[in-house]
Amino acid sequence: MKKLILIIPIMVIVYFFGLRILTNNYPEISSQTQFFIALGGAIFSGFISIFLFRKEEIK
Repeated sequence: MKKLILIIPIMVIVYFFGLRILTNNYPEISSQTQFFIALGGAIFSGFISIFLFRKEEIK
């Protein structure tokens, strides 16, 4: 549960910055496609951050 406190904000930040970059630099792409590209980037960044922020066990 503590992972989600860090992962969710990362996903939201990636989504908004990705959508902003797509809107400003690629206006010829439809808004629905921009939405799905930004959403895919957010999900992918959340998936990566699960592995990057996992807790290492001391043996």
